[in-house]
Amino acid sequence: MKSLLDWLPYIGIAVIPGIVNLIAAWQKLTKKCQFLPFFKPQKSLGFWVWAAVQLIFPVLLFWLVSPIKTQPNIELKLIFEALGLGIGFVAFLNASTEVGTLSLDIKPVYDFFIGIAYELIANNETRRTASFWDDVGRELNSKTADLKIGLKYLEDYFLCDVSLSSSVKQEKQDQLKQVQNKRPKEEKVKAVKSLIMMNVRRKDLSDVLKKFQCSSELLNRYFSN
Repeated sequence: MKSLLDWLPYIGIAVIPGIVNLIAAWQKLTKKCQFLPFFKPQKSLGFWVWAAVQLIFPVLLFWLVSPIKTQPNIELKLIFEALGLGIGFVAFLNASTEVGTLSLDIKPVYDFFIGIAYELIANNETRRTASFWDDVGRELNSKTADLKIGLKYLEDYFLCDVSLSSSVKQEKQDQLKQVQNKRPKEEKVKAVKSLIMMNVRRKDLSDVLKKFQCSSELLNRYFSN
C-alpha cells in the first residue's frame, strides 16, 4: 500500500498531459461534429474510445520520455514539462520520439484508434443525419419557408454569440450577405442549409428552423424528445 501511495503524486503529474490534450482535442471534435444534430457524446461508444485515446497516448508518451518513472523530486519543472507535452502533443505526434536508443513513431497507432472512434460515431450518426438534412433542404425549398426572416434571425444569432470575436462576427455577416444574394432559389437554399449546418449549435437548431418557418411535422419528428 505504501508503494502505491508513493506513486500517486507521480501518476497525478503523468495524467496532466492527457487532460490538457483532451481539453484541446474536445474543441476540434466539437467543430468536426458540428453538423451532427443528434450526436450525444456521453451516450456514444465512439466518443468514449476517442476520449480514452486522447487521454492515454499523451500520458504514455510523457511516461516514456520524462524521468518521472524514476520518481525524481517533484518540482515545478516536472509539472511544466507535463503541461508542455500536453499543449504540444500534436507536434510530438508528428515527430519521431527518442526513447533511449529507440525511435518511436506513435502516430500510426494513434491514427488507427482515432479512426476506430470516428467509425463508431459514423455508424451511429450518418444515416439519421443525412435523412435529417435532406428533409431540412426540402422544407427550406417549400413555399411555406421564409428565408428572409430566418436569415435576419441568424444575423442576430451571430451578433449575440459572445464566443465569437469581432472579426469572426464580421465574417459571418459577410457570409449572410452572400447567401442573401444567391440565385436561383435552389442555390440559395443549399447555401442556407450549409450555413445552418456548420454554424448553429445543436441545442439551438430547432429554434432556428422555426424561424425559417419549417413545419411542425419536421420539428416534431426530430425534436419531440
